[in-house]
Amino acid sequence: MKLVIDCLIFEDKKAFGYQEYLFNLLDYFFAHYSKLKAETVIIACEKKSVVSFEKYASRFLITPFNVSSRWKLLVIQNQLAEQLQLHPDDVILSTYNYAAVFKKCKSVLVIHDLLFLRKHLLNNTLMRMQRKLLIPPSIRNADRIIAISNATANDVIQHYTKASGKVSVAYNYFNFRKFDGDIPEDLSAYPLDRPYFLSVSSILKHKNVVTLLKAYEIYATQGGLANLVLVGYYERMDADSKAYYDSLNEAVKEKIFLTGYISNQLLKYCYQHCECFILPTKFEGLGMPVVEAMYFNAPCVLSDLEVCREVSLGLAVYFNADDYKGLAEILTSKTYKSREGVDFRQSIQQKFSELQTSEKYIEVLNTI
Repeated sequence: MKLVIDCLIFEDKKAFGYQEYLFNLLDYFFAHYSKLKAETVIIACEKKSVVSFEKYASRFLITPFNVSSRWKLLVIQNQLAEQLQLHPDDVILSTYNYAAVFKKCKSVLVIHDLLFLRKHLLNNTLMRMQRKLLIPPSIRNADRIIAISNATANDVIQHYTKASGKVSVAYNYFNFRKFDGDIPEDLSAYPLDRPYFLSVSSILKHKNVVTLLKAYEIYATQGGLANLVLVGYYERMDADSKAYYDSLNEAVKEKIFLTGYISNQLLKYCYQHCECFILPTKFEGLGMPVVEAMYFNAPCVLSDLEVCREVSLGLAVYFNADDYKGLAEILTSKTYKSREGVDFRQSIQQKFSELQTSEKYIEVLNTI
């Protein structure tokens, strides 16, 4: 049996969450190659990205394709079976929400989220249309579906009856070793020498940073002393968040620090020393920063979503994502202090262990 891992969408230094998920999974497959039923493992990737996969070449076949556009990506995806001479019992693992429209061998589909169904949270019309066209046949054709959280699995089953009986949950594996080592940045360049709240996100619309800014404005205006550190880029803020940030008076704005890119080592320091970690999101497939923050025992203040409660083990402080006044009250009253000093690490390690993450992929692939 051949196993083809479809990585065609991967581009270096883009979609960091997907990139981390993908390489953690490939690292596990590579290290536990003998557990895979497949005699041959093929990584299908974009020609310009071959260098990123070369470390797997001693055990996996790296097969590049010229993906010059999203349209070409779809064409290649639907030609993979012929191009790689696959048989009906061979398997394609599609790692990014959709697969070939025409089924020619066995298919395992990974669904990270169904954000595209929430038009009010995703302004990208082209992406919504693409997902709307491709995800239903991908689900219909899939022999098995892997969802990255129970919340995502429930979402898939609720919206697609064809998914019934096919869905398994496998959390993303977290390689916490990435945080090891010395901090390369100059700490004095960051306002981390006084109390601060921390938020880590892509600052896209559904991340709802505007609610955090409104809450922090109330907190700071009422004399709150802690700064707000946002790990992200001003340039990449959604329009509403950017407009609100621009409208803040200078006394509040000077207490908010947008870091841009920072190293994993500095991020670890931020998690370890923050007053609390805040995620005001309106939608998540999993919520990777929540897992990281809890691993470093940061008290967490999170949107009251099913997925946030799931990944935080019900051990955070929760608020309505639209209630910025409620969030401000949590910050002002220091409600999050009730979680201070609690050791979350062992529970997080157990929930997101290899057995609950990458090992489940092997179970699915070997029993399809």
